[in-house]
Amino acid sequence: MKGPYALKIYNADMFTEAYEQDILVKAMTVHQSKPLAGVLLPTHVWHLGDILFLVRGLTQDERPPNIPLHKMKNRQEIVTISAFKRTLSQFETVEEFYHVLIGVLQGIESLRAIKIMHRDISFGNIIINEEIYCESDKEFELIDVDGQDAPVALIRRARVDIGVRGGLHDLDMAAYIPETAFF
Repeated sequence: MKGPYALKIYNADMFTEAYEQDILVKAMTVHQSKPLAGVLLPTHVWHLGDILFLVRGLTQDERPPNIPLHKMKNRQEIVTISAFKRTLSQFETVEEFYHVLIGVLQGIESLRAIKIMHRDISFGNIIINEEIYCESDKEFELIDVDGQDAPVALIRRARVDIGVRGGLHDLDMAAYIPETAFF
């Protein structure tokens, strides 16, 4: 598997709307038929199991006697792999910054169209779509950074395009927009 890729491991609360209704799977299903402009989705997703069982060795009915039931949260361990992209904090020009923000707005609209709200927009969750691809066997290319040559990793995987110059990723905090919402 040629890279680079981003690996994310997180624990989803099994009683949240994002987990119960599997928002990530819905977005990936819609994306297969009509790409969501401005949204980078994982290429692979694994649900590894309940944390109470995996970490603590407990079954659904077991719990330590000194911990009240309402204080025990059962979480699902989830691992995702997605194309590694630069984040907003790594923009190179003001023009690129503005184009990325326009892509973010398009990503918000793409999600809104399928009744999903991102809920975790931050510098780390805003990505820049443009990448430097490797045309040879070189592992890196030297670029000038403050008068010194610095190695930059080159992309070797297939291009992952989100349709615009920037956008959103990481839907682990996402929620459905209620039918009663008026926008």
